[in-house]
Amino acid sequence: MSMRILVAEDSPSFALLYKTSLEARGHQVDVTVDGMECIYKYVDESKKSEKIGEDKNPFDLIILDHQMPRMKGLDVAKEILELNPKQRILIVTAHVKTMMEGIRKLSSKIEVLSKPFPSLAMIRQVEGLARFRWNQKLAKGMKKWDGETGLSEPI
Repeated sequence: MSMRILVAEDSPSFALLYKTSLEARGHQVDVTVDGMECIYKYVDESKKSEKIGEDKNPFDLIILDHQMPRMKGLDVAKEILELNPKQRILIVTAHVKTMMEGIRKLSSKIEVLSKPFPSLAMIRQVEGLARFRWNQKLAKGMKKWDGETGLSEPI
């Protein structure tokens, strides 16, 4: 099942990693360079969904870097959850310990992935372990699979 994912990441190398890895898995990825641009994109896509009459999240997942210019990831998550409390959000940060209190206060819906991480860990987090294992079995049944095809080396 293909997912529609919105990424807010100011590091071009991480943005490219997310986009390349996730699109190789069949997902549609939109990348924004900071928190403000992410919110604008989210609101625009929400309005499009309303016009079509869809009653669902415009994105299956939002991936937010925490340390970004103009607006931190936790603040972006707060804004988006005020618009849509059912939105799934993944915050990626090297500062997990310092921001955990803010995450706990905000929502139990927020997931966290600590930098640095192997891209395979991101795929598992995004797709969920059950789906990841199913895709592994499916790939093994079709061809010889090395466990890393299409993914970058760990950072």
